[in-house]
This record gives sequence, C-alpha cells and structure tokens, in this order.
Amino acid sequence: MEDLFGESAASKEAQGSNIASSKMKEAKGQRAYDSFEIAARTLLFWPTFTVLAPEDAASVSSVHALAGPVLSLLEGCEDARSVGKANEALTRIGMGLAANPSATRSEMLLYVHATVAPFLLPQTSEEEDDDEVEEGESSDSDCGAGGSTAARKKAKGSSAGGGASSSAREC
Repeated sequence: MEDLFGESAASKEAQGSNIASSKMKEAKGQRAYDSFEIAARTLLFWPTFTVLAPEDAASVSSVHALAGPVLSLLEGCEDARSVGKANEALTRIGMGLAANPSATRSEMLLYVHATVAPFLLPQTSEEEDDDEVEEGESSDSDCGAGGSTAARKKAKGSSAGGGASSSAREC
C-alpha cells in the first residue's frame, strides 16, 4: 500500500524522470500490484466468517485485510491518478482470487455482493421518504391492474359503458 499511495509513491512521483533513467531495475517499476496478485492467489479465502465479527472483518478474514484498505482509500479519493492505482490494485486482487484454489463460486459471489453493495446507491431514510413521495406523484401516469387514480376519476365521471376501458387504452 505504501508503494502505491504513501510517502514512497509521492517521492517517486516527485523525482519523476530521475527514476526512469536510474540504472537500478528495482527503482524503475512497482511491484505492489504483483504483490497484491500473489497474496490474493495464496490466501485462504474465507470471507463468510465476517458474519461473526462484521465490525472488524479484517481481523477475521485475510481477503478483507487485503482488499479493505484499497476500498477504504478509494471511498474518499477524488484524484484520478489514485483512482487508477486503486483500480489496478483491485483488478490484480481479482486476478489473484480467480486463480485461488480455495475460493469457491458461492463464497466469491457473496463476497463480491457484500463488497460492492455499499458503493451502489446507499439510501438513507430521508432519501427513501423522497422516493415514496415521488412514486405517489407519478402514480397518476402509471397503468396498473386497476388503472391510475386519474383514470378511475375519469371513469366515474364519464358514461358507464366505456370510461374505464378508454382510460386503459390511453396508457
């Protein structure tokens, strides 16, 4: 993590072209991505144990200890370069988990869902209240089994024979 996002990454970026012209092979590249992939390939994949201690998942499951810091850094990050680094790190973790013999499909699906769900439109109670109000306002244009409230009012006001059926055809 330090090699990608910490002080050593900042010093490498500050030195810029000096690293590229360095004679030392180790100074030219970053091995952090390879480290993420190797660690993900060799760890024992048991993410379902987080049910026992969801507040501190990293102490229970090694996959959470590996991906958790990258995800938490990505959560508050707005810099495009850091987002790209985190994306590459998560890609390499995914490649390692795909090659991991202890990762089963069912556990992987549960882990991916639990990891991605907080990032996909988290709703608070205020947002849910706003959604309910918007649904109530838009229900006049919906055609359901019983028709909308506006269609029912039209049907009551029009002739008895064709009022409801004509409102259903309008939708």
